[in-house]
Amino acid sequence: MLPGSFFSQVQGRMVSKLLTAIAHSMESPEFFLYTSRVKAEDLEEAESLRYCPMVFQAEIPKQLELRIVVVNGQTFVGALESSQYNNSAVDWRRPGIDPPIQK
Repeated sequence: MLPGSFFSQVQGRMVSKLLTAIAHSMESPEFFLYTSRVKAEDLEEAESLRYCPMVFQAEIPKQLELRIVVVNGQTFVGALESSQYNNSAVDWRRPGIDPPIQK
């Protein structure tokens, strides 16, 4: 499905992510691409993404972000309370955000 068709299907509530990271560290944010909301004008040149694999998905409103890890059969869950920050509505990893963590 083309990004423009999907954008219409989800009524303009769409985010984009790179398929793979272009940076291995968030310490240099100028080289790190965060999950971002997609606007209609972003798709005007969607054809140029042909050689830049990206993931487009419907934006899901959140209250918490869960991180779940299984180590040696034991499950650990952490909840990031990122929804309280305006600039973390899409991606909590942006600089200047330090959400409380529930363990």
